[in-house]
Amino acid sequence: MLEVYLAKERGVKTGKGYITHCSFSHGEYVNFERMGYSVLQSLNEQKVQTGKNLGERTDDNMEILCYVTKGILVHSDSLGNERLVPAGDFQILTAGAGIKHNEANGSQDEDLHFIELSIIPNQMNLRPGYQQRKIEPSSNFQLVASHLPGSDAMFMNQNAEVYRFTLDQNRYFYLSRAADSHKAYLHILSGRIKISDGIDSVELEAGDGLKCEDIQRLEFIKVDEEISEGLLIVLPSEF
Repeated sequence: MLEVYLAKERGVKTGKGYITHCSFSHGEYVNFERMGYSVLQSLNEQKVQTGKNLGERTDDNMEILCYVTKGILVHSDSLGNERLVPAGDFQILTAGAGIKHNEANGSQDEDLHFIELSIIPNQMNLRPGYQQRKIEPSSNFQLVASHLPGSDAMFMNQNAEVYRFTLDQNRYFYLSRAADSHKAYLHILSGRIKISDGIDSVELEAGDGLKCEDIQRLEFIKVDEEISEGLLIVLPSEF
């Protein structure tokens, strides 16, 4: 089953110098038809003006992954971390038993754009932690975060996997080999692409999302010459 979440249907939150587009309910934006999916609690597209920030927030019992697509993010938290996260970098914040953090625009002349997603962990009240990694793009699926030990990806406290793709040709992705899962959520960052599960197909563009359930394989089909980029989040079938 494929269910499209159109970009124009997302919730919008605004603050002093920032705007947030919410694919699922988050904070004061409530959509009872989109209260997360499996362990994926939220997925937000954040845009922050120069000199502005999102304000200090307190989170607990959540794996928070950020991917910077434009500009420089400045991350600070109650663990004492103060990190620059440039475009192309990923970070994971394990909120665990509780952590205060803030994300700010570190550029004086460029807006900050980043994707922030939250995943419910498989253990509660863990020790808070921080990870950061740069992953160079390639024309395939790149594992960014995983529960599997020994991989080059950042570790995530959940039976889930996050992939980035930058595709310049058609590709297949087999969900049955990824965490034995048959659920996934897809978010398009740029470009246009057609997705098929062998029965149905849908065409997506930047900002769109796709909920995939009871799927063995997904086919990613180019629709023009532009390279398409997105995130594929493989989720546990039972939660």
